[in-house]
Amino acid sequence: MENEKETDPLIESLMETKKKLHEHRAKLPVEEKIKILVQLQELANEIGPSKGKGMVWKIF
Repeated sequence: MENEKETDPLIESLMETKKKLHEHRAKLPVEEKIKILVQLQELANEIGPSKGKGMVWKIF
């Protein structure tokens, strides 16, 4: 049985990629973060609007 403290190289790679993505997004200007938020709202609304909460910000 493998040592439980050892991490699969694939998992390590995924974790490192996720860390880099978070670092990149943290450096984005607020305007770009808002654009991403609106895109996520639109996506969530397409999947299935919640009870009365299927609002997408209209800022563009």
